[in-house]
Amino acid sequence: MGLESAIQSRRDPAHASARSPIPIYSMGEMGLVARVPGFEIRSYEDVFKRSSQDVRRAHRHDYFKIGLLTSGRGYLTADFTDYAIRPPMLLQFAPGVVHGWRPSINPRGYAINFDLSFFGADPREQAEVSGAPVFCLHSGPKVLPLNTQQCSLFEGLARAIHRECERRGTDHPAVLRSYLRIWLIEASRITEVREPSRWNDRGTALTNQFLCLVGGNFRSLSAVSEYAARLRVTPSHLNETIRRTLGKTAGQVIRGRMLLEAKRLLRHSELSISEVAYQLGFEDPSYFARFFRKLTGHSPAAFRAS
Repeated sequence: MGLESAIQSRRDPAHASARSPIPIYSMGEMGLVARVPGFEIRSYEDVFKRSSQDVRRAHRHDYFKIGLLTSGRGYLTADFTDYAIRPPMLLQFAPGVVHGWRPSINPRGYAINFDLSFFGADPREQAEVSGAPVFCLHSGPKVLPLNTQQCSLFEGLARAIHRECERRGTDHPAVLRSYLRIWLIEASRITEVREPSRWNDRGTALTNQFLCLVGGNFRSLSAVSEYAARLRVTPSHLNETIRRTLGKTAGQVIRGRMLLEAKRLLRHSELSISEVAYQLGFEDPSYFARFFRKLTGHSPAAFRAS
């Protein structure tokens, strides 16, 4: 059986083990008692002193997290990349990113946590945030270094958000949503300046939509044609666009997202290799092993032991 056939023979992930192999924390489990449903801002000092969960070990959230680090030292690991904590810097994690902290000096600054319920039931408003370039474009920059002027801008926004949360004035949820949109736009502008050729490609919007769609559906959708249908384009147009903007095919992006999840489970969970295969929807662990070796050159067992 070929690689494509093996992937498409994956079984329904709903039948996989119900165990949660990597801690997935909700806002409530992190001790985030939001005054505004689905939204909270807190200091990083508070995060490290009073969090109800261990933020240093590998974990993920089911909500969005953005932050401003103004001081601190050490490392932040996110999906197999170590980022030196060198403030000032921005952080932005979409739900599901596996990360952990190794601080030598605890960070200071602001952490903003929110989920899509904060934007109401309008799917267009939710998509505006979940599809923000800082979360999806070209896998989304998880860390953005800032200069002094940029740091001052985000510190001002963080303080304004904090004041609004404390005062709870008229229409304060709408005010907070506006501040949050400004934050995401300003972060996107920083990324645009650093990668103008990629950002301004005429296929950027479709690429971003595709990456976000893959991130939420890679377990259940494996064919390029399925994604193309949801995006209302032809498979050939989708492939041509992704190849131009990312230098790879749409199929490679889909398989790459599956591979990332496989690596997360192998490195950060105690599931057996067979259980990892079932978690990802593979009918037969041998198909999973073939898939993993084809893309990495190593067996799942060798990767886990490395």
